[in-house]
Amino acid sequence: MRFRSVLAFAAACGLVFVACGGSTFTAGSGGDTGLAGSGSAQAGAAQAGGPAAGSSSMGGSSVAGSGGVSAGGSSTGGTSVGGASAGSGGAPAVCVNAAQDCGVPTTTCLTVACDAMNHTCVATNVALGTACKDNGGVVCSGMGQCVAAHCSDGVLDADETDIDCGGSCGATCKAAAPQQKCEVAGDCASGSCSGTPLLCQPGCAATCTAICNSCLIPGKVGTCSALPVGVDDTKNMCSIQAVCDATASCVASGGKGHFGDACTQGSDCFNGTCAAGLCKLKNGDACGEDAACMSGRCAAHVCAACASNDGCATGVCSAGVCGLPGGASCAVAGDCAGGSCSFNKFCVQQGSLACSPQTCFTHACVNGNCATCSTAADCPMGTACTGGSCLAPSGAFCTSGTTCASGTCLPAALLSLRKCQ
Repeated sequence: MRFRSVLAFAAACGLVFVACGGSTFTAGSGGDTGLAGSGSAQAGAAQAGGPAAGSSSMGGSSVAGSGGVSAGGSSTGGTSVGGASAGSGGAPAVCVNAAQDCGVPTTTCLTVACDAMNHTCVATNVALGTACKDNGGVVCSGMGQCVAAHCSDGVLDADETDIDCGGSCGATCKAAAPQQKCEVAGDCASGSCSGTPLLCQPGCAATCTAICNSCLIPGKVGTCSALPVGVDDTKNMCSIQAVCDATASCVASGGKGHFGDACTQGSDCFNGTCAAGLCKLKNGDACGEDAACMSGRCAAHVCAACASNDGCATGVCSAGVCGLPGGASCAVAGDCAGGSCSFNKFCVQQGSLACSPQTCFTHACVNGNCATCSTAADCPMGTACTGGSCLAPSGAFCTSGTTCASGTCLPAALLSLRKCQ
């Protein structure tokens, strides 16, 4: 009798523990707040062979009388969770139905399920950013909590690297004192994360203010570096009649062509380099694309001569110069990998390549092949057809806006040639 009384007391006080997803939860009153109990039943002694009512439990766990049957929560004969015993001589019970055996999470940012292998309850955090409406929150933190929009709640939560910044909040951590913590450069508004501990640092743009210098030079992005000779520094208004020289100074161009301007010979260009009808970058200069270089080859963001056909994207190398692709500006047929420079001074696309309005010199694809246009219907976006050529679409090489459908011809990126916008 005394033994049975102890069991009944233990059950009534909620001293049964349940394993759930690797965590230990206390059943009944005073249990973990993550999962709620599934009902209650009055504990009492049972006669031999008769059913016993289990105590209030988490996930239906209960202790049965000698020879009795467990009551899982409010239902008789319920299944115990995490191995609670089912009477004298009974086998440990298993998780079969998560809704009945694991209890109900107190937040929609936490789910429970039965582990198929171990037959125990497993708790899983709902993905970061999932909408929720419980506990006064609006979004799941990714750690089983429903919180206010975490990027503006004034606390360090979710995957933030510092309060309300970094992680899924994006490049919002500040470098100005006090510097905020970061893990990668993408956490910082300045784009710079370094030091021990890792902190956002003032970015290149904040310190690289000297004329004819840039943080955006291909291959050196994030480092303040001098622009190649003959290139404009539009940020510092060194352009039109002025250009960058070999000392990273802005000087008068003296009527010489700047990078990307039309030319017929080297003396037309400020840097003395004319290739395929345009002032281009010298070998050794930083570059943004093959066509920007006098050699037609930009290797690892540096202009360099080719040594064989394999060294050229177009597969054609002659005297250290790569043949240019279809659609690139040209002066003579020899400038082009396809061996043909059109009347409007663009390389004719090689026949083995797929048709593209950007690379066809006429900017027209008819039946899958580059061709002259007859009407605007042959042109991309229905642009005008003039003299067998369409106005060029966005991305096509250009020398002036008059050849572009948009009317705008500008460098697509630093140290790249002009393209239709």
